[in-house]
Amino acid sequence: MNTDGDAERVAAALDQAMRQISTERDWSAWQQVRWLRLRADLLDRLAAEQNGGHGSLARRAELVRDRAERLADRLNGAPLASGETPVVRMWCEEAADL
Repeated sequence: MNTDGDAERVAAALDQAMRQISTERDWSAWQQVRWLRLRADLLDRLAAEQNGGHGSLARRAELVRDRAERLADRLNGAPLASGETPVVRMWCEEAADL
């Protein structure tokens, strides 16, 4: 990519397309986990092109990946982290939609 703006525009188009596809389909929870992981991987690749894997796209990728792993943990019945509160969970879910 030539500029940070190019990567940001591609990421925005990717987010929009992936959200639209995911809302049009009736997926199982595990399919949603895989979809979120794919989205995080694609954002990681854009972040690597943008500035070596650091910056806003890398943070967005990490938030999306965290959301996928939290959903997977919930599906597997994993216990919550001791320091996690409902407020922290809400923040993570909202931040993942960036």
